[in-house]
Amino acid sequence: MVSIDSGISPFLVTVPSDFNVNTRTSGGDIEISDLVGEVVARTSGGDIEVGHIDCPVNLHTSGGDIEVRYAVGDVKVHTSGGDIEVVDAEGLVNASTNGGDIKIGRVVGILHASTSGGNVSARLQGPLLEDAVLSTSGGSVTAWVEEGTGFQLDARTSGGGVKAEGVTIKIESGSLGRSKLVGEVNGGGPTLKLRSSGGNINVRTS
Repeated sequence: MVSIDSGISPFLVTVPSDFNVNTRTSGGDIEISDLVGEVVARTSGGDIEVGHIDCPVNLHTSGGDIEVRYAVGDVKVHTSGGDIEVVDAEGLVNASTNGGDIKIGRVVGILHASTSGGNVSARLQGPLLEDAVLSTSGGSVTAWVEEGTGFQLDARTSGGGVKAEGVTIKIESGSLGRSKLVGEVNGGGPTLKLRSSGGNINVRTS
């Protein structure tokens, strides 16, 4: 494993492709290429970008964006002031930001994504393994699910309407186009919980 603790001076570290990385910087960006190994990265004022990682990923920045191109294993990412994009992930994804958008290109596994000031969109592949949560206090929420996937939908918004396209839902409370839609989709299953305090919620099939 390599452990790096840096100020703001830029430098390059080369390691074998099969390696664990733990890196920290006080005020700069972090970029990590493809690895077979666990990645932990912290920065107080920059962006974090990682490539194809075949192990768990744990990333935190206090003032920048985070991008994960591919990860196998648990993905835990947090930023206090930027956007998050996870292009492709297989495993648990836990993403949170206090001031930006969250975009999950594809996740196979478990998903929790929340933002206090932007939009959230995610594409869930395969059946829900456990309850999934997408929430925002200041934007819209869009969830793509595979056609025929069974789950319990619980969608509520304080500032818009809920739409569901391409899914067969047995409505238990609320209605399409209104602020709440709760019901069983394709026989039910784990709960897909969608929340927005300031925008619309959309559920669509991939």
